[in-house]
Amino acid sequence: MKLKECPFCEGTPKKDKLLREGYEGQENDQDAWAYFIICKSCSAQGGWSKCEAGSIRLWNMREEIARLKNLALEILHSITTSSKGSMGSIDNVYLPQISVDSTERWKEEIVREALEGE
Repeated sequence: MKLKECPFCEGTPKKDKLLREGYEGQENDQDAWAYFIICKSCSAQGGWSKCEAGSIRLWNMREEIARLKNLALEILHSITTSSKGSMGSIDNVYLPQISVDSTERWKEEIVREALEGE
C-alpha cells in the first residue's frame, strides 16, 4: 500500500514503530510493536496500529476524515445560524427542527474526537 503525502505540508511520510510499554525483551512478539507514520518535514503523525498496514490506512485516511469533520461542522453551523433552527431540506428530505443546544453539543463532540484522533 502506497503512502500519501502529508495532508498538512505535502511532505514525505515515513514508516516507524516503537516498542510498546511492557514488552521490553520481547521484540520478537508481534504484539510488542506500535506502528505509525510520521511526516519527515513537519512531524505530523498518523494513528497508531498493531500492524504496518493499519498505520498506513490510518495515515492515508486523515485527509478524508478531516474533510468529513469540516463538512459536519459546516452543516451544524448552517443549522444554528438558520432563522428557523433547521436547514429546510437537503435533496427534498426535510430536516427536523434542531435546537441550538443540540448542535453546540455535536460541535463540541466533533472537535473533541478530532483532537483525540491526532
